[in-house]
Amino acid sequence: MQKKINTFRLLAVSAAIVVCVAGCGDKIGGQDGVALEWRDGQWVQRTQHAQGAAEASLANISRLFEGGSYFRAVSAAKSHVKKYRGDETTEEAYHLAGRSELARKRYYQAYEFFEHQLDQYPGGQFFERGLTGQLECAEAFLAGKRRILMGVFRVKAEEEAIMILEGIAEHAPGTRMAEQVLLQVADYQFSRRKYEQAADAYDRFMALFPRSVHSAYALQRAAESSHKMYLGSQYDDTPLLEAKNRYESLAEQFPEKAAQINVDLILEDIRSARAAKVYDSAEFYERTHHPKAAVYYYQQVIELFPGTDSARRSRMALARLSGAEAAVLEAARLRPSRPVSVRQPAPTRRPSPGRDIGPVGAQPD
Repeated sequence: MQKKINTFRLLAVSAAIVVCVAGCGDKIGGQDGVALEWRDGQWVQRTQHAQGAAEASLANISRLFEGGSYFRAVSAAKSHVKKYRGDETTEEAYHLAGRSELARKRYYQAYEFFEHQLDQYPGGQFFERGLTGQLECAEAFLAGKRRILMGVFRVKAEEEAIMILEGIAEHAPGTRMAEQVLLQVADYQFSRRKYEQAADAYDRFMALFPRSVHSAYALQRAAESSHKMYLGSQYDDTPLLEAKNRYESLAEQFPEKAAQINVDLILEDIRSARAAKVYDSAEFYERTHHPKAAVYYYQQVIELFPGTDSARRSRMALARLSGAEAAVLEAARLRPSRPVSVRQPAPTRRPSPGRDIGPVGAQPD
């Protein structure tokens, strides 16, 4: 009988625990001031503080922030997150610290507080506001604001701005904000004439947001970046080939945009630039007395790029080389088969005894 009573009590206690879990969400109350909280796939202990203490601390931080006491607000927030680590009020404390540092124009310090907030409370109540705060930090750096280093030095922070923007996209993948910041990164690189980085950034944007309303713009900019990477006929023409492929993709996928920027004319310019590069190689071989190699490259220009100015000049060069070669062959034809060697008279010398060498100065047969 006693065994049945104990079993009944055990079932009743288990049912009470289930009800408690259902009513308390992701937290389970414990004994001796200890609570259990579901974190990273498991139940962990969470210290419980006096009722309302964390809320009172947060209210103090908020009051300091609203009153413009930004330095004191940051100090109070640091104390709060250390004392109430893991409490739900800590998310807002991090956020207020970030806003306070923004108000103090300490942009990198503000970014760090927002980053702690986003890392520890992904999807929290202040998540989107944290992303917006980081965006403000990045835009300030891109606008020329300096990062305060070691509390004294002010240094440029364009690279930090790019890192922050890319971090925002990682925090919120697939969102409109991620789309915005990735395009912003690419545009910034293009505006700074960092065309290789710009092309990569536009490619990344198109890979992540293939159906974006900005896809045509991004593809155009990627093609322009590749085109601008080409430095001339003395350099590698890979950028020209990449630009050609991108412009052709633009014409195929977005014909209206291609017509607006006259892609056909751009492709013809690229074709002419490629022909000029091969022509320059032919000229080099002709100039360095390698006529066979020169002829080969002149013929390549004519075959691969007909109708270009380089093809016209290549025909003229081949005619010139053919004329020179004919002249050389004609000279060889008229030349005697056994050339006559003209020697200078030997110096006068005394004859050897017993040998008749003929007249002085005469050459031997």
